[in-house]
Amino acid sequence: MRNQQPQDSIGTIELSPGIEIQALISQEHIPALRAGFALFPANPRWSALKFQAWKSGRRLRQALERGETYVGDRHLTLVATEPQVEKPAPRQPIEACLSAVKRLLGERSYAGL
Repeated sequence: MRNQQPQDSIGTIELSPGIEIQALISQEHIPALRAGFALFPANPRWSALKFQAWKSGRRLRQALERGETYVGDRHLTLVATEPQVEKPAPRQPIEACLSAVKRLLGERSYAGL
């Protein structure tokens, strides 16, 4: 007899009522993923793979609490937020830059500017 490993399945997994995620995970590890998302403690009898699933669930919950992800309106699926991009400061006119250079280096050095 061959020892059959459970197949990984990609699909929608309900982490808690109203919150789902698309993931590639073995069916036997889904309860550990949900336990981590629910902030339950890890079971010391779990295998390393179940512990990894629990840890992933914990990270998903922490990302949700920090605002790095949110629950989408249409599909109730966790979605990563877009990173905040800082806008560059408005550029000063060239005349302001030249006058600052003249003040720093002296009027005589850059009389031709």
